[in-house]
Amino acid sequence: MNFDLTDEQQMLREMVREFSEKEIKPRAAEIDRTDEFPWDLWKRMADLGLLGMTLPPEYGGSGMDTVAWAIAQEEMARASVVVADIQLATKLMQDMILRNGSQALQIHGAYGYSTDFPIERMYRDAKVYQIWKGTSEIQRMVIGRQLLKEY
Repeated sequence: MNFDLTDEQQMLREMVREFSEKEIKPRAAEIDRTDEFPWDLWKRMADLGLLGMTLPPEYGGSGMDTVAWAIAQEEMARASVVVADIQLATKLMQDMILRNGSQALQIHGAYGYSTDFPIERMYRDAKVYQIWKGTSEIQRMVIGRQLLKEY
């Protein structure tokens, strides 16, 4: 059995490693000390396609496998566990909404679409987030552009 990383996984690792070294690591101690959410890094992670890696393309994700996601986690955690946890929390939230969001709306019937109930906001926010972070094709182009900047 071959456990070598694929070319795509190796390119992903290099891109995330560079991002982590240049943008996360210099701020890691400050993030820990101030205990403030680094919104700018979260947005940058979204721009790089790191927040929807395992989502299916039909939901705006990259459709990457768990190994690719774990590679990104490992590289970010080398710079800051807190920032890596942001990616983890985003993935857990996406997985939960994908599995349960539609059912929750159906259970609540018309109330699921009413702004009086939190399920409406959560489901709407999840869909907006999927649209905001872009399609898998755009994410792949962004990752490719980042990788090609070095050459």
